[in-house]
Amino acid sequence: MAGDRSYPRLPSPPVVEAIIHWKAPAGVPFQEEPLRSFLEKIFSDYGRIERQLRLEFQGAWGPGGATSQAKRESWWGFRLEKKEVDVHFVAQFLKDGIVFSMLKPYLHWERFSKEGLRFWKAFCDFAKPGEIQRLGVRFINRIDLDRVESVKGYLRLFPQPPEGLESRLADFFHRSSYEVEAKSVGVHVVTALQSSSGKGGKLGLILDVDAFTLNPVEIPDEAEVLGILEDLRETKNRAFFGSLTPEAVEKLERGEV
Repeated sequence: MAGDRSYPRLPSPPVVEAIIHWKAPAGVPFQEEPLRSFLEKIFSDYGRIERQLRLEFQGAWGPGGATSQAKRESWWGFRLEKKEVDVHFVAQFLKDGIVFSMLKPYLHWERFSKEGLRFWKAFCDFAKPGEIQRLGVRFINRIDLDRVESVKGYLRLFPQPPEGLESRLADFFHRSSYEVEAKSVGVHVVTALQSSSGKGGKLGLILDVDAFTLNPVEIPDEAEVLGILEDLRETKNRAFFGSLTPEAVEKLERGEV
C-alpha cells in the first residue's frame, strides 16, 4: 500500500533527473504530422517539439562472423521541452510510450507527477494503448564530494578492497536488483563515483534508483495510475534512504549537501 512510511522532504534534493516511464505500445498507427498537430495544440506551453529517431541495426552472419551490416534511422515520436526559471521538463512522446523527466532543480513530487500524468492522458487519447507493459519511477541523484574517502560517510555499503591488497579506492560502480514480491515491484539501485572534468571540479557520488512494475497491467483509470505511482515512489524512497547512512540523511535534511 502506498504511503507505508513517511520520509523527510529535503530542502535541496540532490536529484539530477527524475523520470516516469510508461512502456505502453500504441494500439493505433502513429503518423507524424497528425501527432505533431495534436501535440502543438495540447502542449502549446512547451516551446520545443523535435523529431525523435530510433537507430536500428541489421546484419547477416556467416561461418566467419558478420558478413554485412546496415543501420537505419526511423521516426519514433517527438521530444518536447519546457525550460523556465524554476522548472525544466522534458517529455518523449513515442510509439511505445511516454518518458517524462524533470531536470535539476527538482521541486516536489506533486508537480512532477501531475505534469507526467498530463502527458500520459494525452498518450492514451492519441495512441490507444492496450496495456502498460512496464511503469517505472527513476531518480538519479548526485552528491558532491571533496575526496574519495568521503564516500564511506554516505553509503551503508561501502566498497572494500580485496583482502591483502594494500590500496586506496580510486573509482567504483555497483548495481544491484531486488524484487518486492508483496507489491510485484522491482528496483534497481546503482551507486557509482563520478569524476568531474575541469580544474577544481568535485567528485560526484551517484545514487540511481529505479522502481518499476514487474507485471503488465491493463490500462487503469487515473486513480489507479496514481496508486501505482505512489507505490513505486514509496519503494524508491525506501531504497534511497536505506542506502544512506544516518549521518548522510541528517546532512540532507539540513540542506548541507
